[in-house]
Amino acid sequence: MVVIKDGCLKGAKGVFGDLVVYQLGGQTVVRRRGERGKQVFSEGQRAQQVRMSAVAFLWKAVRAAGLDKAWCGAMKGLPKTGYNEFVRVNVAIFRKRGCIGDFEKLQLTAGPLLLPNDLKLGRDEDGGWEMRWDCRGCHPSMNADDRIGVALMKREDVFTVKVLDIGDCRRRHGGVKIRLPPALSEFTHLFCYVCSDSGELFSGSRHFCLMPKI
Repeated sequence: MVVIKDGCLKGAKGVFGDLVVYQLGGQTVVRRRGERGKQVFSEGQRAQQVRMSAVAFLWKAVRAAGLDKAWCGAMKGLPKTGYNEFVRVNVAIFRKRGCIGDFEKLQLTAGPLLLPNDLKLGRDEDGGWEMRWDCRGCHPSMNADDRIGVALMKREDVFTVKVLDIGDCRRRHGGVKIRLPPALSEFTHLFCYVCSDSGELFSGSRHFCLMPKI
């Protein structure tokens, strides 16, 4: 493979006898038919490729759960797609082997709404989970009729996202009991988010771990 920096072939592309001329990264490259140029990537480049692939898989899971509309809505009117913003926000939290490195920094939703004040998750008297928050004061980005949403993930190498049915829970309610069905008992990463009554606007998400710290 040869890079042409000047001469009559610069900018050309096509097949000339036994040669193939094409453009690669803004350069004119010539190779023989059957010869494949092998690009050598550094360890850092390979790690970034793995991260990009992993975050793309997670985006598919977010879309399957219907949460992509949060990202697309947040980018409405801007020269950027919801997917582009999702990648920008989340790609750095993946390890070089493609696993999620920090669930605390992972964002499953995005938007201008605010999460409830003093949001907490703990055990209730029945051994289940109860989420509570302060609903006494409202910021302009908080509406009493905003819906509270909960999504679940399993572990750092499984990118399935499940939206849990917690009923018609609103910001004004100040709390909600959370019961995991047996099929989701191993989904130990919980994300809380808010969406408007119309379902058009969202908040970012906050992570809670359902496993006791060792």
